[in-house]
Amino acid sequence: MSTSEQERLKGFLRVNSGQTLYAGRPYKLLLIANPKGGVGKSSLAVLLAAFSGLEKLKFADTDPQQSTKLAFEAMFGQVATDNSQLVIDSFADLEKVVRGSAGQNKQTILVDTSAGLSPHEVATVRVASLLLVPVSSSSVELNAARKFISSLQENNYPVPILIVPNKINDNSDLLKIISVFRALPCMLASPIPYDRRIEKLLADQHFPGELANLREAAFPLIRSINKAIKSPYLPDSKLRQID
Repeated sequence: MSTSEQERLKGFLRVNSGQTLYAGRPYKLLLIANPKGGVGKSSLAVLLAAFSGLEKLKFADTDPQQSTKLAFEAMFGQVATDNSQLVIDSFADLEKVVRGSAGQNKQTILVDTSAGLSPHEVATVRVASLLLVPVSSSSVELNAARKFISSLQENNYPVPILIVPNKINDNSDLLKIISVFRALPCMLASPIPYDRRIEKLLADQHFPGELANLREAAFPLIRSINKAIKSPYLPDSKLRQID
């Protein structure tokens, strides 16, 4: 890390337990990224918001399509969504956000990113608590995600990575994902099963009365995230299933 980066990140700390702190105050910043589109980045954001509610969430949607923002508006209304949205010009702005919110009411900062984001761009977000990488069982998507994660780790990216299997039909899909990432020092979340009802809600963005279904679907993801954040970062390990 250069001297200028060290100065810029002064006060930020990742302790051995996995917790992230700024000036001694805890914070949680979840970054969702995958170089491919259609793998479920916005779906993860929707599940997280359905579980926690926007009152405990600040979010930035850096995807030009604004899928996450539109889904939140359908779920919670425009006013609540606007109150929770962070407008950032670059990932560097996230450091300012953390400085202003660390230690406040167990609030989570959630950042959904666009497809095509390069490892170099993701690597600039060094203050994230956890990088979530949703993956399906598509060979093309898996290979792209593996190269993406490998590139990050070759450049000593300090943020723990949680691979989130998404749209899983059966154990063969999960075994395929495990085989692709088994040599990488990442964590593996509980898979999000394919649920036709949930997929329809996400596709139609019609949520009234259906948040209970989304909360139920989100529970394994929340459990995996909480375990991952509390897990020590082991850069020399191999894939770890944390559930």
